[in-house]
Amino acid sequence: MSIKFNDTTKANVSYEAMTVTPAGSNIGISLNTETFFEEYDKGMDFSEVLSRVTEVATAALDQMPEVNVSELTDYDQMKSKLSVEVISQEYACTCALGHERLEVTVTHYLKQ
Repeated sequence: MSIKFNDTTKANVSYEAMTVTPAGSNIGISLNTETFFEEYDKGMDFSEVLSRVTEVATAALDQMPEVNVSELTDYDQMKSKLSVEVISQEYACTCALGHERLEVTVTHYLKQ
């Protein structure tokens, strides 16, 4: 199992994440470490915080879907599942292309 810490941005929110990847896998889960720090900062015992991290990570790993990475990276297999949505910048994160600000954001989705 691999555990790494990195800065993450999801849904227009940035936070420090703990990424847990099972051995032999390219896919893992990311937990918002700031949530756990807030619990500690409010007085939760450190060992309780660690237990919560373990509990949340275990539950997330148990619910993690199986992903065939070789299929996911094969365009011929994925093209029928790929869709594109263009949304206004007011609903999306700020995006930049070089030094020019984009007025729209293109979001890609995979149909299941």
